[in-house]
Amino acid sequence: MTEIATALSTAIRPGDSIGLMGPLGAGKTEFVRELARSLKVQEEVTSPSFVLEQRYLIPATSNWPNGGTLHHWDLYRNATDAPSLGLLDSLRANDSLVVVEWPERLSGMPRLLSLIVELDYETLPSNQAEEVRSVRLTSFTESALSERTSQIKVFAEEARPSARLRNT
Repeated sequence: MTEIATALSTAIRPGDSIGLMGPLGAGKTEFVRELARSLKVQEEVTSPSFVLEQRYLIPATSNWPNGGTLHHWDLYRNATDAPSLGLLDSLRANDSLVVVEWPERLSGMPRLLSLIVELDYETLPSNQAEEVRSVRLTSFTESALSERTSQIKVFAEEARPSARLRNT
């Protein structure tokens, strides 16, 4: 998962938005941590599960010449309040990256996002301690992010051939 988050960090740009879907324990918050680390975010990334949103400063880099803000939303517990608390404003900001965990809990939300990352895992029956993780990328926009999604898939497969990665 680290490799995919790192690859994604090189492809995203200010104004992009990502939805993270998958069962509890699939690694959504960990994915955001790895993404933030790759974007050089200095603050500790924590789950916004009880506060709905956490914000982190993205420093200026070649992909983010003016820096920006990482808006990390978690809609698991309270999706209905998110629009009135600034989720839609976050999505309109051209200098930000918006990552939304559980976007499917708010009707219509997944289609507003640039990219959906579906995380899943299964425990191998032969070894209860070993898990196989899978990632599926789905792009909903005609933006450059759609084109970069296929580059992410190639990079991730080269980085970890055993990882299952589907692109739709």
